[in-house]
Amino acid sequence: MIRASRIVGEYEANEVAADARYKGKELAIIGVVGEIKKDILDASYVTLDDGEFGLRAVQAFFQEKDLPQLAQLRRGQIVAAAGRSLVMNVLLQKCRLIQLASE
Repeated sequence: MIRASRIVGEYEANEVAADARYKGKELAIIGVVGEIKKDILDASYVTLDDGEFGLRAVQAFFQEKDLPQLAQLRRGQIVAAAGRSLVMNVLLQKCRLIQLASE
């Protein structure tokens, strides 16, 4: 499992090297829920970061079947998501929640 802040930091330091390491691979990323939204194509996503204000975060996209779980999330909650890595802003597609931390 990779911390969201670590992978974001790697992309900020050297995007080419980070793509070579992560692009197209199945990743499990843990972080603090920032936003729980839908994009302009109505795809649901969650941003994961270290809980501090930053310009970049992991953006994890989920499938329709996962919407009931997403509806239970709150900002600031620690979760882990697994999915396939894309590029640049650390986008994960077809994610699934793999862990919800208790408060």
